[in-house]
Amino acid sequence: MKDLVCSLNGVLLPFSEAALSVDDGGLLYGDGLFETLRIYGNRPFSLAQHLQRLETGAAFLEIPLPDRRELISAVEQVIRANNVQEGSMRITLTGGRGRNLLWPRLSEQGGTILITIRHSVPYPDHLYSRGSRAVLVSFPRNEASPLTKIKSLNFLENILGKREAVQQGVDEGIFINTKGELCEGTTSNIFLYDGKTLMTPLISCGILPGITRSAVLQLTRETTGIPVEERVLYPEDLEKAEEVFLTASIMEIMPLVEVEGKKISNGVPGPLSKMLLMNYRRQASSSDLGAR
Repeated sequence: MKDLVCSLNGVLLPFSEAALSVDDGGLLYGDGLFETLRIYGNRPFSLAQHLQRLETGAAFLEIPLPDRRELISAVEQVIRANNVQEGSMRITLTGGRGRNLLWPRLSEQGGTILITIRHSVPYPDHLYSRGSRAVLVSFPRNEASPLTKIKSLNFLENILGKREAVQQGVDEGIFINTKGELCEGTTSNIFLYDGKTLMTPLISCGILPGITRSAVLQLTRETTGIPVEERVLYPEDLEKAEEVFLTASIMEIMPLVEVEGKKISNGVPGPLSKMLLMNYRRQASSSDLGAR
């Protein structure tokens, strides 16, 4: 199998030859950020929005970031080098070499930018047709943590939540915050439809402001006429919903038909999630880079 090509600080390298320094802040302290995005027809979808979130997070963590034009060029080079028609991409930013956060001093070098790519996505078609299942994660999400609003390399909490889900034979884990409010999935945002209004938790509930979440809010307003609300929601609201679905850049829009072993409505994907997924994929397939 041919080795995939990545970009490490602007240099194209086979995966097998790319390496980070042993004193890189991302390796030692989880000092960094990442973005994952879908590739449709050789094009990265919502690249501008992903780069904006990366820039916002980099400013918060005080990590130097290359000019946006350089990042776009590197993204395009990686896609061309691997000839990926449909797949996924990850942009990783670390604090770089010599950035000791426990005894602060200036970094010896700037941040490290790694761009990797895959030819496939991890969600099979049958999950969209039958719907996914979830459980509530056993430990709470701290809505006051500054890490909830950035996509940081500190991802172990999400991994532990996903592990709980997998161990119980389902597809996703749903976080509840310390106030008992519905939060988000381990790798997704969550939406509820009660037959009148499409609802999703407020960012202040401790969620990552997802790129696909924002796109779905806009898409719903523009194509359905259904009111949308960002509001406080609770686990019991899941039982009252006609439809529930999850969103993420790689996942797109995934129907959720069961939580904690209880069916949502009649236990099959509903018409709203199907329509939004169709419209979302149509929009994604016809978009351009939109990031210059």
